[in-house]
Amino acid sequence: MLARYPFGNTYYSVGEKGVPVKMVAAGAEHTAAVTEDGELYGWGWGRYGNLGLGDRNDRLVPEKVSAIQGEKMVMVAFYVFLL
Repeated sequence: MLARYPFGNTYYSVGEKGVPVKMVAAGAEHTAAVTEDGELYGWGWGRYGNLGLGDRNDRLVPEKVSAIQGEKMVMVAFYVFLL
């Protein structure tokens, strides 16, 4: 779940532990976020595998994309599928 930090700058957090997010991309039915540590999270409507999570399940809360483990993401964008 995204939540605004109470600081002067606008930061967001993902999950229960509050992982700081540096970029968010939103499609019509799905969202992705890149954390400050370069991790990628996806959530929303996953019917066509557009969350990048390896299945076609919907997610109500952000889930870490494990297929890119070991890689550091610097940005995220949507077209039809997660890029």
